[in-house]
Amino acid sequence: MPTPNTHSAPNPTGALAGTADSTSAGELGDLFGGLIEFGRDGVSALMRSSNVIIEGYQDLTWACIDVARASVTDGLSGTRALMSCTSSRELAALQGELVLGGLETLAAESRRFGDLSARMIERTLAPLAARADVTAEAVAEPFGT
Repeated sequence: MPTPNTHSAPNPTGALAGTADSTSAGELGDLFGGLIEFGRDGVSALMRSSNVIIEGYQDLTWACIDVARASVTDGLSGTRALMSCTSSRELAALQGELVLGGLETLAAESRRFGDLSARMIERTLAPLAARADVTAEAVAEPFGT
């Protein structure tokens, strides 16, 4: 007849301190309920972040579409203006203006896309950062820090 195992393995996390005999079913239920809620809150934070990413990409996509529309409109206007030039001097001056206008638009839109991206990243990380703070507090609590 095999001998029963009478000693328990040490629990490095301290989450289930004591033996099965000294831990009531209610305490275990509370512990596992807390773990499930803790995990559910983490998943909820991840889902909120995912939704923010989707919204942010939609905003960036619409901004790209707006830039493309404006670029096509400006290109057509510029082409019409270039075709109406009567001298090479007028053509060169207008071409310079169009290039300068394009560079100014590029700089302005680059700033706008940078701002949109930074805002999206900030909003995406907010729920995860809040959850990380809660996790850090929960992990540090047993150690008294």
